[in-house]
Amino acid sequence: TVTESAADVPTPTGPMRTYFYAPHDPHAPRTRPGLVLYSEIFQQTAPVRRLAVTFASLGHLVAVPEVYHAHEPPGTVLGYDAAGKDRGNALKQVVAMSDFDADARAAIDALLRHPSCNGRVGAVGSSRGGTAVMMAMTAQISNALLGPLQPINAGVAGYPWCGLQFWSSRLAADSKLLLLAGDKDDWVSVQQCQDAVHALSQTHGDARIKLFPGALHAFDRTGVPPTRIPEAPTSTSFPTVYMDDRGTYLDPRTGKPDPSLTPAQFQKHAIEAGFIRRGVTVGSAGAQAPDYVAEMTKFLARYLLVPTKGTGQ
Repeated sequence: TVTESAADVPTPTGPMRTYFYAPHDPHAPRTRPGLVLYSEIFQQTAPVRRLAVTFASLGHLVAVPEVYHAHEPPGTVLGYDAAGKDRGNALKQVVAMSDFDADARAAIDALLRHPSCNGRVGAVGSSRGGTAVMMAMTAQISNALLGPLQPINAGVAGYPWCGLQFWSSRLAADSKLLLLAGDKDDWVSVQQCQDAVHALSQTHGDARIKLFPGALHAFDRTGVPPTRIPEAPTSTSFPTVYMDDRGTYLDPRTGKPDPSLTPAQFQKHAIEAGFIRRGVTVGSAGAQAPDYVAEMTKFLARYLLVPTKGTGQ
């Protein structure tokens, strides 16, 4: 069985409602690795909760933070409809990456303080949540937020946006990253994700990517067939934006750090230069959704539930 609880975790932008799921076996109580599950833009929907319960039943102590806690009341779940999509995408643009990073620190700290946590921590997330996982596992952010002795030991990023990267890409020490994506994803650039994983691996990081043939964005949604969203904005051709180790954006025209550059300026340029298009397709077909979960659970079982040394699969 799995127990469920909730707590308001303090963050710099206010209390963050966080849901905890833990395996319950009164005959074999023991500590377990913690796992942060980042939701997509709709927060803790029914599919996200089901995934949390699945991970808990496999032996993880799972925390699901509400990513838009500074802008929505506790318990808010956005609908899988036009209104929910528009609200989620709007909030995605206004929540700074630094706030997501601070929330990651708060969620991980909450797990490490939990009496059932054994001190090992993992992270999984899809779409915006996948981006949060990737960024939190970089050496630059992990060392600043968690310290060099407490990395995210294993992380899985599902179909993330990889359009923002560190110029000097490297994973935190003793971290292992798996990126899962569909090769027909038309909401984010699969090529940018391949480049990001390749860059991390070139600095001796244990990063790997698995592409699912024919899979779209959000191909882990069981029961949601491929669905066209004609008004959803995206830009899969906009150039990758890079940062230096301090998080300062590099001017793409000069390659040099420019503290005056902001996300809003890049977005404005993307619109004015014609990089934005509308229309994406999301959903799952065949065994894609269960295969996605199987890849995540296999990876976490090897690198989080059972500590191992070395790299490779």
